[in-house]
Amino acid sequence: MILRMAHFEWYLPDLVIMFLITAYLHKRWKKEDKKISASDDLLLFSIFLIVLFTLSPVVVSLLRINDTGLEKIYNLIPFRDWMEGYGSYIYESLDNILLFVPYGFALSYTKKLSVKQTISAGLFLSICIELIQPVVNAARICDITDMIDNTIGTSAGVFLYFIICKFREQ
Repeated sequence: MILRMAHFEWYLPDLVIMFLITAYLHKRWKKEDKKISASDDLLLFSIFLIVLFTLSPVVVSLLRINDTGLEKIYNLIPFRDWMEGYGSYIYESLDNILLFVPYGFALSYTKKLSVKQTISAGLFLSICIELIQPVVNAARICDITDMIDNTIGTSAGVFLYFIICKFREQ
């Protein structure tokens, strides 16, 4: 994921699409005279990073689907990879946690939601991503551990936001 991104060329179509969406949103916001703050950009950027590292490469994967279709894989046993010791489970958990920290921070800063609402939004985004992953990318699975890690990351972002607010008050 974040720490190990192979075949960069596979991600280029997705990056171009994300850039076009960002340009469109900025143009639309400007047309509506919406003041675009750095925190709005941070929130948008964090969402795009989450999509890039959890769902990409979508375009290349969709082009490579064969006649047999997609095999849907779901892991509903929390921390199964930790218990069975397969894969680089520590890096994967750290990737997922770190990926959602900016989202939790930016959502807290821009939307002024309660802690419960912000963490719920992170969990909801994580559930959506995990359910979509096996559909758009045959190499990905839906994993309950990822949902837990993503929610921890969102919580850490909220916590970081409140720490910074506390220091700013002093």
